[in-house]
Amino acid sequence: MRSEKFPERSLKILPGLALAAGVAAAGFAVSGGLAVVWPFSRYLASPTLAAIILGLIVRNLISLPTIVESGISFGVKRVLRAGIVLLGLRTSVMVVLEAGASAAWIVACTITAALATALLLARLLGVTRSLAALIAAGTSICGISAILTAAPAVGAEEEETSYAVMIISVLGLSATVSYPYIAELVLRLDAMGAGLFIGTAVHDTAQVTATSLMHDQLWGLRTRSGSSVVDIALATKLLRNAFMILVIPVLSLLFRKRRLQTGGGPRIASAVPVFVLGYLAMAVVRTFGDLAFPSGFQVWRDVVHLGELAGTGLVAVAVTSVGLSTDFRRLRGYGIRPFAVGLLSALVVAILAAVLIRLFADPGGA
Repeated sequence: MRSEKFPERSLKILPGLALAAGVAAAGFAVSGGLAVVWPFSRYLASPTLAAIILGLIVRNLISLPTIVESGISFGVKRVLRAGIVLLGLRTSVMVVLEAGASAAWIVACTITAALATALLLARLLGVTRSLAALIAAGTSICGISAILTAAPAVGAEEEETSYAVMIISVLGLSATVSYPYIAELVLRLDAMGAGLFIGTAVHDTAQVTATSLMHDQLWGLRTRSGSSVVDIALATKLLRNAFMILVIPVLSLLFRKRRLQTGGGPRIASAVPVFVLGYLAMAVVRTFGDLAFPSGFQVWRDVVHLGELAGTGLVAVAVTSVGLSTDFRRLRGYGIRPFAVGLLSALVVAILAAVLIRLFADPGGA
């Protein structure tokens, strides 16, 4: 019976995955073609950005058949996690610890500021405190995962959870297409600073991955130790994910009365996703592999290179799936005030992160 379900499930997700892979390939082709015709375009349109934009165009201008929905959802969730795990081969345990040491206090400050801002704005604008808490968790911790984890802790209604997810999706996509340029052209951050900024200020894990890949594709900055913006941003983002272990119990206490009324409760067990552990495991593998094999050992270098290519390819399909799953038409009928809470909370996180990084981060990186 189980063997019959597997092929059925595979056939169900294949159309959507094929669509996402095709759109991702088209995005990379468009970016490459522009670079040939107009070399300066490589500073304007990275392959990842082109893939996301094409995904958004397809979703919002074309009526997609329901047969592709399962595969698109699978790409956003499962394929992304597999890609992030493989991207752990790009880095080492030392890079993770280095980024974590620099980012921990910045992440703590931005989470606190986002929660305070959202709850204050909720009172001023007449938005429910539970919806504001979900928006704050999404903007400051880890996007949709934080919203879904925090929802039972604050006793949120299903409609509030859905709206918070949509707000974070729209704001996160806006950050994805703009923050690489803000980090480089406005803030003039080095590799360490850009990685910390993107890993702290962009919301969802998929969006952080896409944003940092865009920055890497556009400018290719490295720290003094050779780490890329992607390495620093992912390590920072995974640290933010871990903060749910602390934040969810706090929210549960703040919303104890409402939570008891709705029968919800914190889901601490899901606070640290399994793919975080997978990413760290790949970083450990890379660290010990580099120590065990000399730098000229071609087989090990080929294994690492193939792993990185596979991870980048999976992430490309996943972030394209994010574009294909974002339907702006769903925003119709929602009020503007909760969106204003999300936008202002996101701006507070980004501005505070930028200020702290500019004032206190080690210039030039380690």
